[in-house]
Amino acid sequence: MHNSSPLCSYVAFQVLRALEVSNDHDMFRSGIVYFVKSNQPDFGGWDPTGPVVDEFDRAPWWDYSSIEVR
Repeated sequence: MHNSSPLCSYVAFQVLRALEVSNDHDMFRSGIVYFVKSNQPDFGGWDPTGPVVDEFDRAPWWDYSSIEVR
């Protein structure tokens, strides 16, 4: 998903669930594929937004900074 983020995708899943969208809907299926592909095991999960967030208007607290791998 171009310009998607794990954080926004997570929120989208919550909305789909609240709307009682079927689990086999294409949006759920493509979302699962997105989560599988965007997982970054080197730091144990997902980067919440990624650097693409800096390309768009946003509140200053959404400025991107990379996550340190420990």
